Amino acid sequence: MVVEKTNYYKKNSELEIEDGKLIGENKGEWGGELYFEPKKDKEKNVKIKFGNIVDIFKFQNKIYFTEGSGIWGSLYELNKDSVFTYKKIESFGDALEALTVFNNIIYIVSHHSFYKVVNQEAILIFRNQFWRGLYPNSVAVFDEEHIFIGMRSGIAKLNIVKKEVSFYREKRFDTY
Repeated sequence: MVVEKTNYYKKNSELEIEDGKLIGENKGEWGGELYFEPKKDKEKNVKIKFGNIVDIFKFQNKIYFTEGSGIWGSLYELNKDSVFTYKKIESFGDALEALTVFNNIIYIVSHHSFYKVVNQEAILIFRNQFWRGLYPNSVAVFDEEHIFIGMRSGIAKLNIVKKEVSFYREKRFDTY
């Protein structure tokens, strides 16, 4: 089994596509944007959307991106014909922090909640969890009973079958 690490302490998100690269910028309170950088040097970058872009990824032969900061986040599907267009799939009442795809399901950890997206429908699994302010930055899914979220000060283990959340952190022994 291969587990992909997804780290969100990065300036830009990028996704190579057939004729160039999609780049998403997240500049916090100063905004950001999603744009296309063509492979041909003479062509100019194409601005697609203003906003803080968290991630860009392929899923089921389509391109998706997440946007958000502060108290909101959204999932979009991106299409390219003669021009780029996008449609909002779901709005979240929380900033999206990290995501991964496992068994045709998108798992998303937000600033204080956890979701799974099945057939373009978001399902809230855990709401208002303790990790608010601990800055979740990665998620790894082995199965629905073994989901791990990396964050400041430790790791949370989620079991969405039993609706359980556990927190693990390094045990420190002070020596004086």
